Amino acid sequence: MKILSGGDIAKEVKRINPQYIAVGYIGKDWHRYIDIEFVKEIIVSPTIGSNPFAIESIVKEIGFENVYFLDELHAKLYIGSDRYAFGSFNLSANAFEADEILVEFGCIANDGIKQAKSFYEQCKNRAINRYRTVEEKKLALKNLFEKHKSLNFYKNNSTFVSDESSNRDGHNTDENFYIMVVNQDGEYDEDLLKDNNPQYRDIEDLEAAFDNYQSIVLDKEIYDGKVKLNSWVLQVDKRKKAETPYSWLFINSIAKGVNEDDDIMIIQDDLTEIPTKKPFKIDTAIMMEKIKKLLDMPKYQPLFYDISNDKKLSEQFDFDLAIKLSKEFKKDLSGL
Repeated sequence: MKILSGGDIAKEVKRINPQYIAVGYIGKDWHRYIDIEFVKEIIVSPTIGSNPFAIESIVKEIGFENVYFLDELHAKLYIGSDRYAFGSFNLSANAFEADEILVEFGCIANDGIKQAKSFYEQCKNRAINRYRTVEEKKLALKNLFEKHKSLNFYKNNSTFVSDESSNRDGHNTDENFYIMVVNQDGEYDEDLLKDNNPQYRDIEDLEAAFDNYQSIVLDKEIYDGKVKLNSWVLQVDKRKKAETPYSWLFINSIAKGVNEDDDIMIIQDDLTEIPTKKPFKIDTAIMMEKIKKLLDMPKYQPLFYDISNDKKLSEQFDFDLAIKLSKEFKKDLSGL
């Protein structure tokens, strides 16, 4: 058995040439991580989280008769001829670019491959019982397209979109980014999130979907109306469970009224395109040490006021100042 994490995941999974795949979600960049010539069958959840265009492109390659739908599928399994991979990684850029986006973990093994194939067949049988004909699968995909279209409509008509900071593709045209410090998990209420954000009402298992997204809950009084869509966030993670102290989050969705305090949530999902170019790479120990050195300087301490236990300091947190410091950060970083 071989442990997989970070940037090794994409390389190692592709190396086993998966023939049978069962994943909860598929992203638009799926073709970068598997060789479709080897794929015989795939099972996926046709729910919000999966990109309908990605599913459609796979159908064109291997046919609807070899694509199966299972709404409640949350497993991630890739079976080759003599080895298989399993873990937390869906077939998406968010998962396979885990060294810079999400923190993922899994294994490649050959022992137990019969049991892995047996589990796959169980999922396949459940999928066949749910969607018995090609017509039923076509209808499910059509419904997913409608939900995807609806979600993007709400995103594209958000009051948070800044025409000045976005180009015609909807992506930030400059390299400015926010630096945000997180020291605890933000709380959100599923019912309130769905009630106040129609784009999420059709997600059956919201918790499972958000397991595959990156998100930060933000105080409405401080951030509402100031955080912009299509912007990068350098997340400084102070939580004890944090696997890495720094990570990038691209804001391609903003949800309002996610809890009783009416807070907002910035979200990176895989429903719309995420730029591959980040403001700068943070995947080396040297770069992380430089970031830490810079953030430890007195100049950047106001970024940490928001999480301070000292009430006087926390009340001094100024997001406008944080934006200014964020703009100066990259220049100062290049000078180290």
